[in-house]
Amino acid sequence: EILKWNYDKVHQDIAVIHLKKGLKPGDSIKINTPFRVKIPSGNVSRLGHIDQSYQITQWYPKPAVYDKNGWNVMPYLSMGEFYSEYGEFNVAITLPKKYKLAASGNLVNVTTHENFRTENYYIDNVHDFAWFADTSWIEETSWVILPNSGRKVKTYMKYRPEDSDVYKNSVQFVDSALYYYSLWIGDYPYDICGAVDGGLTAGAGMEYPTITVLGGSENRALHEEVTVHEVGHNWFYGVLGSNERKNPWMDEGINSYYERRYYEEVKPKMNFYDFFPMLKLLKYKPISQTEFHHYSYDYVNTRNIDQPADLPANEYSSLNYGSVIYSKVAVCFNYLEKYLGKRVFDKAMQEYFQTWKFKHPSPKDLRIIFEKYTNKELNWFFDDLLKTSYPIDYKIEHAGYSMNKKKFSVRVTNVGDIASPIVLSGIKGGKVIKTAWFDGFFETKELSFPNGDYDEIIIDYYHDIPEINRKNNRFSLFNFFG
Repeated sequence: EILKWNYDKVHQDIAVIHLKKGLKPGDSIKINTPFRVKIPSGNVSRLGHIDQSYQITQWYPKPAVYDKNGWNVMPYLSMGEFYSEYGEFNVAITLPKKYKLAASGNLVNVTTHENFRTENYYIDNVHDFAWFADTSWIEETSWVILPNSGRKVKTYMKYRPEDSDVYKNSVQFVDSALYYYSLWIGDYPYDICGAVDGGLTAGAGMEYPTITVLGGSENRALHEEVTVHEVGHNWFYGVLGSNERKNPWMDEGINSYYERRYYEEVKPKMNFYDFFPMLKLLKYKPISQTEFHHYSYDYVNTRNIDQPADLPANEYSSLNYGSVIYSKVAVCFNYLEKYLGKRVFDKAMQEYFQTWKFKHPSPKDLRIIFEKYTNKELNWFFDDLLKTSYPIDYKIEHAGYSMNKKKFSVRVTNVGDIASPIVLSGIKGGKVIKTAWFDGFFETKELSFPNGDYDEIIIDYYHDIPEINRKNNRFSLFNFFG
């Protein structure tokens, strides 16, 4: 039977289907929706083709998500991504034989007929499906043994010959992302993971379930970074299907934290000049790659133009969408990890992954798990750091021993607006001798610091706190006593 339907009066990319009777919990209905898509020449938000390179994304009628808040009816926006429902995809793609194909999911079978070929792909528990075709791709294949289950996952990288200098032997970047994200968060749940060199990608790259489309990177360092980030979205966006339009930090921000962690733990020697060699002409000392997000957020933070991290995507300026959603949140989660310690942080995030995979977690769901694992009050993080743009700023007033020389203490004043954790380091001869964390506080407090012979005491020596003013973070004992 034919159901009545109509376009939304405001947004012409939204259609409403009127059922003859309501669906109760547990009921189901099968809806067949014939549709046609005219593939544009050029690029319409990564859908389109240039010559014989095709990118087919956001190409089919997608059902809105029905969750505890009701129907999430979303028009397409240029800034802000998606919120889609999990399902089972069985897709047959017929194309001329000269094309090479890459798609979400597993290739089930191939049939040929005259000058055409049909490839059938299947995958379950994903909330999107994308496919790409090109006549010129060079293909590299590999595989990864997952660190927890020992399961074997196929990997691939397909690239255009003109990009060989950057792309050759780069399937290893897919492998690295797959292994380390699985190690830190939980094993990748699908059987295949890959990336393709797209001919018309807007931006550096874009994630889809089991497949990433990449642009033409200027060098291998940038190519690796984009590959790691986009493959990482298989966890935050793919398996954990948070509402990217309402809470973009749960996807881009947490994923950027793990991208940052990759460069801190796996590639710690890489610095900014590896990514942007032309900057060597400036002859400044290069920052480490893990510092990039700090610099990005500091730019808006110190100019008082930043926004809270927990806003809908369309409420950000284009500058802040990058500096806040990506960089601020990456810095904040690094701050939380350093305060809690990697073991506790990882256990909480792993439970979050196991509890909410293939579901739609909210910020509250993440918070409940973190507070359970840490047994700490985390208002400073979930309420202050994420929901406000209040500054963090601690100032050292004095440091030294008590009159009887038995107790070393540091007097610190909170001159900011968030009582978040603070870390102090004792320095001798330019080297860190002792480091200690303290829970946050307002006003002024005497902090008992481990006894030792120090030249100076520094707040946040390792730059893990998004402090707004670092000029008041040092106290020189040599100058004070000398």
